[in-house]
Amino acid sequence: MRLVIFLMIASMSFSVYSQQATIAGFLTEIGRSTDGLVKACLLVNKNGYGTELLIYKNGKNWDTLSIVREGDSDIGDTCFIQTVQIDKKGLKEVVLSWSGQGSHSYGGPTGGGFSNKFTKHEIWNLNTGKKLFAAQSLYYNQESLGYYSEKDPSELKTRTETCSYQYTFAVTKDGKVVISNLKQKNSSPVSKPDHKPGVYLFRDDQFVRQ
Repeated sequence: MRLVIFLMIASMSFSVYSQQATIAGFLTEIGRSTDGLVKACLLVNKNGYGTELLIYKNGKNWDTLSIVREGDSDIGDTCFIQTVQIDKKGLKEVVLSWSGQGSHSYGGPTGGGFSNKFTKHEIWNLNTGKKLFAAQSLYYNQESLGYYSEKDPSELKTRTETCSYQYTFAVTKDGKVVISNLKQKNSSPVSKPDHKPGVYLFRDDQFVRQ
């Protein structure tokens, strides 16, 4: 599979084919590091589904790493890439950051619906192909439900509830993860922050809160 990907990449000279993003076998670039040594791309298969890849310079050659995330959201159209030396050996680790949003209308006689937003981050080790850390620094969900008044059944009212949290996520030059400035509103099990504020150090192949 990797050989097939390499041949495909070479034949396209790493060009961006955004206008053909839905055609099987074409790569679409969705982000790159400032030094140009790491690119995030979407490879579309024959069924129209995309596989997210990191394409990175490994010595004199280019290599690929599939960053499939089961049961979670895709990166989407764009992402921000940062490279940091975290484990003190081999290639620099890759920090991916991306945001997304969505909404849905319930329809029916009472109407209503929901809207949500998120910002996520992942840290990948290119040498081992493993994901070292994942964080969601923004969770926002607002739901509106329509209902009829008990006093006047012909009067339609709307109840709106918002659950959210957000914090600042940063990776320092020496490879520490810093989570700070946590804010919450109407916390629930679903909207509970995934990490506590603090400094996370990489120890024994994992990040540990200091």
